[in-house]
Amino acid sequence: MTSQRNVIIFFIALTSFHLTSCRNYNSEEYLKMEEQAINELIPMMTDLQYMTKANHAGIDSLKLYIISSLDTTIYPPHFPTNDLDINYQDDLRRYNKENRLFAPIINGTLKKRSIQNNFTCKGLIIDLAPLENSMDLAKNPDVLGVLTISRIYFERGFKKGYLSYTFYCGTGCCWSNNVEIRKIDGKWIFSEIFSGGIA
Repeated sequence: MTSQRNVIIFFIALTSFHLTSCRNYNSEEYLKMEEQAINELIPMMTDLQYMTKANHAGIDSLKLYIISSLDTTIYPPHFPTNDLDINYQDDLRRYNKENRLFAPIINGTLKKRSIQNNFTCKGLIIDLAPLENSMDLAKNPDVLGVLTISRIYFERGFKKGYLSYTFYCGTGCCWSNNVEIRKIDGKWIFSEIFSGGIA
């Protein structure tokens, strides 16, 4: 009888621990932190300083379109194929690490969601756009580009997170990255870039 009681107490404790350890990725706190991080990362995702000087000199306010929903896709991690390469084991470890860190974005833990336009960035007029036909918007000379962003998976405590983004900056101009972000001195920055591509 005592062992049966101990088993019941163990399962109650285990269930309580499981319920308290579950995270609400759609809580007001989580969504607010997600949008704050995105707002602070806009200059890095768009390479704003360089793009403004190189392509839009003399224009005071450029338009940036952000796709109106955060998706759950990432840039496909590069699987190392040459096992004779001296860096193969390191590349394989990095590939496995990236898949593990970004898994909550693509495995259904985080769900696609709509965002509100609460974004501000000096020198930009930011507007939201639906994904459909949005790439045509980037062709306008007064438009910096179109930004698509994944949901952000934050580690507990909101000090570190993971996201993927793609920035379309006109015909034949585009880049994508899977990135780790950290909050340093109260501001979100890129701390590590994983897989990505540029056109």
